[in-house]
Amino acid sequence: MERFQPLDIMNPNYGPIPVLTVPFDTPEYQHGLYDRYAEMRRVGPIFRTPDGYVYLTRFEDCRRLLEDPSFVRRPPTSSRPLSTQQGTPNTTERMLNDWLVFQDPPRHEHTLQQIATSFSPQRVRALEPRIRRIAESLLDHLPVDSDVDFVSHFAYRLPIAVIGELLEIPQGMEQELRDWSDAISRALDTGTTEHTSRAETAVIALQRYFSGHVDDVARGNKDTPLSDLLRAMKHTTLQREEVINFCIFLLWAGHETTKHLLANGLLLLLRNPTQTVVLRDDLRRLPGAIEEMLRFDSPIQKLSRWTVTDRQYGPSTVPRGTLLTALVGSANHDPEVFVDPESFHIDRNTSHHIGFGAGLHRCLGAGLARLEARIAFELLLTRYRSMQLIDHRWMPFSSFRGLEHLEVRFH
Repeated sequence: MERFQPLDIMNPNYGPIPVLTVPFDTPEYQHGLYDRYAEMRRVGPIFRTPDGYVYLTRFEDCRRLLEDPSFVRRPPTSSRPLSTQQGTPNTTERMLNDWLVFQDPPRHEHTLQQIATSFSPQRVRALEPRIRRIAESLLDHLPVDSDVDFVSHFAYRLPIAVIGELLEIPQGMEQELRDWSDAISRALDTGTTEHTSRAETAVIALQRYFSGHVDDVARGNKDTPLSDLLRAMKHTTLQREEVINFCIFLLWAGHETTKHLLANGLLLLLRNPTQTVVLRDDLRRLPGAIEEMLRFDSPIQKLSRWTVTDRQYGPSTVPRGTLLTALVGSANHDPEVFVDPESFHIDRNTSHHIGFGAGLHRCLGAGLARLEARIAFELLLTRYRSMQLIDHRWMPFSSFRGLEHLEVRFH
């Protein structure tokens, strides 16, 4: 899968966009992330890497990029979702073309309208008792007074079980689903030939699985979002392949960000024990604390849009057909918007953070992720008298902020 084409940095018509070398693909980048972001903001509101990719660093510019409909999600000169080059889309690209996050109006509104009822906020809220039972069962099996990896034992398992309920996926497939989804994430993050090849294999396997699965679900008579959608297909213009690819999108998006929210959020609580005591004493603060978790360590760190006209940022001109990327994590740490942004405050007013994006493509599953996080942290804070950080390791991704490993001892 060819990535988008970088800006031609030798063209003088593009203006004096500052150049900054950023080691996106190194472990050190994640460990010093917010110092890196501060350096980027000092360089200016916009910069480009030596290979020509263009980034926005400040809150207002990033918010405007995501909310302004004159920026688009697909390249204006290509039918491929991640490349300006013409050519036949591969299997992964054809799948991405059916994902809501890669659709522009009017197709985006049309698709959303046809699935809205089956995946409405009311349907999500009705899941709360079931989510609570799943979370309690997972914690029942979580070792106490000994070291445990919170990511693999809970942060991944809760959202994959919940999305499995929505999609009627039988138990026992968690590891396969995790491997397939991880392959897609790595390809979207790096675009390397190796990761792209693995994603192709994973997408083919997922499409093969869901092709049979939707037939099985359609023959049943359950009251689930996927069953509702399949029954409603006869009254919509959705094609079978679109539904299959939408299922893959729900599987991937439905656990990826929530997994990171749970693990990143717990790490923040472990690193801020005073705030944790305040939160444990008054769980009414929990919704605000979750928003602060989303601001401080946003699971999604990069969101991109294409320019359809030349755009001006100070003295710098970004031409039509350029992929502009909002550095969400930098925007959510902009001191011009958030006072003392490098501190974690559970009572901070974070109503305007962009941790789940903004505008037309604001995260479809944000409500479900917040619900899962509220239930999970409520149980963690009431079940355990103390939690001790043992070790942690960040994933070497630049588009996502997540932990490969979070070793904790629960008491």
